[in-house]
Amino acid sequence: MPFFFSGFWMLPMFIMPIMAFLMIFFLYKKKFFNFIFEQFNNQKQHSNLNQDNLLENKKVLEIIKLRYAKGEISTEEYHELKNELKN
Repeated sequence: MPFFFSGFWMLPMFIMPIMAFLMIFFLYKKKFFNFIFEQFNNQKQHSNLNQDNLLENKKVLEIIKLRYAKGEISTEEYHELKNELKN
């Protein structure tokens, strides 16, 4: 009987998904994915901290501009505070 009619050609179609499942299962048991997710979460938290810091700087700069517009601070103080925020 020829190879294609024997059904033997279907064996790899069943073995490959089972092997993939077992590989993922064992990597999960060894906590391989925890390391990857921790790295991703650390990056995300670091990114959020930078965004929060930028938002705070923008709010503070708006307050400084408002105080300068009201005349509460002088031009020198305004530039000094503005330069301090940039650093």
